[in-house]
Amino acid sequence: MSFNASVISTFIFDAAEYRFKITGPNNGGSGWNNNVFIVDRPTHTFRFDQHVPGFVYGAQYTVEVAFRQNGSASFGNYGNACNLTVNTPTSPQLVASQCNGSVNFNASVISTWMFDAAEYRFKIEGPNNGGSGWNNDVFIVDRPTHTFRFDLHVPGYIGDQTYSIQVAFRQTGSTTWSAYGNTCTLFVNSLTTQLAADQCNASLATNIIIYANPAVGAQGYRFKITGPNNNQGGWVNNTFILDRNVNDFNIQEHVPGTSLDTYTVQVAYLQLNGQYTSYGASCDITLESIPDFAPSDDNPAISMTKEQSLDDFSVAVSSNPFNESFSLSLVNSNHEEAVSITVYDMTGKLVEVVQVGMDELHNVRLGSTYQTGMYMVILQQGTNQVVLKQIKN
Repeated sequence: MSFNASVISTFIFDAAEYRFKITGPNNGGSGWNNNVFIVDRPTHTFRFDQHVPGFVYGAQYTVEVAFRQNGSASFGNYGNACNLTVNTPTSPQLVASQCNGSVNFNASVISTWMFDAAEYRFKIEGPNNGGSGWNNDVFIVDRPTHTFRFDLHVPGYIGDQTYSIQVAFRQTGSTTWSAYGNTCTLFVNSLTTQLAADQCNASLATNIIIYANPAVGAQGYRFKITGPNNNQGGWVNNTFILDRNVNDFNIQEHVPGTSLDTYTVQVAYLQLNGQYTSYGASCDITLESIPDFAPSDDNPAISMTKEQSLDDFSVAVSSNPFNESFSLSLVNSNHEEAVSITVYDMTGKLVEVVQVGMDELHNVRLGSTYQTGMYMVILQQGTNQVVLKQIKN
C-alpha cells in the first residue's frame, strides 16, 4: 500500500478509540520500542506518513488492532494480525514546469517534494569546464532541500547549454538513497548585459566613462570593442577585448589606438562559476573630441578659485541632452576630496543632493527620476565648483 494511504480497521459500534499495534523495521523515530509502535486514534484509520514517524519505505509491517468502548478506560484484546508492505514512492524528478524546459542560471531548479526526505541528490550531466567535482561530465549535488541553483552549487557549468538531470532522495534516519527518478533535460540561460541605454548608439567624448548595465552576481565585465584602430597593442582583427572588475571603462585610459570614429561595443560578465556569459546586444558609439568647457550661454559659468586653471579642474558629462540618466566625471583633478553634486530645476527647487568619494563618482547616475525639462547641476570639490545646464528629453 502507499505510504500516504489510510490503513483501515473494521468498524466497531460504540468504540471510543482504536489502538493500532505496528511491528516492523524503523529508523529509530520517536515512539518506537523494540520495533513496536502504538497509534491511538479516535477513528478506525491511520496513515504511516502522518502517524508513524520513522517507518521505512518498502518494508513489511505486522498490524494488530484493539478498541476501547465508550465509557471504558481500558482497551480490549488485539484482533488478528495482518501484514502490510509500505510501498516505496515514485522517485522524485524536476517539477513539470521545468522538466524539458529552461531556467535562468541564477534561478532555483526544483524537484518534486518527498515526504520525510532528509536530503535530495541531483545528478547533473552535461558540458562543463572541468571545475572541481565533475566526473565524466557528471556532477552530484546533495541538498537538504528540493532545490539547487547552477550559479551557487554547480561550479564549472557552462551557460546557454542543455543538461540532463535526475533526482533521488534519502529518507530521514536512512543512510541509503532511493533510485533516481525520470530524466529531465534543462537548458540553462545566461542572462546578458549591454551598454547603458543613454550611451548605446550615442555620440560620446573620448574621456567619458562608458557604463554597462550592472548584472546581479557579476564578478567582472568583458567589453568587446570593434572598429578602426592604429594596431597598437591588444587589437586583433579590429577587435579589442577589455576585462574589468567594474562595469565601466574609459576609451582614453583603457583602449589604445582609437580615433574619432564609430565603434561597436558588446558586453559579457563573469559569473560565480568563473565563466563569462554570452555577449549582449551590440551598441554603436561615435567618439567625439573632448568638449570645451569654457563658459557660454548654453553651458554657463564654470566657476573656480583663482589658483585653479580650466585645465586643472573641469567636468565631462556622459550625455546632454539625456533620455534616462547621465553621469559626471572630473577631468584632470588631482584632488582626493569628496565630491558634492547639487541639482536644481529651473524654478530654483532643490531636486537632488549627492555626496560621494572620488573613487565612487563614476558609479553615480543622475536623472532617472527627473521630469522632462532643464536642470542646473552644481558639482563642487573643495573650493572648486562647476555649474552646468542639463536637459532631459
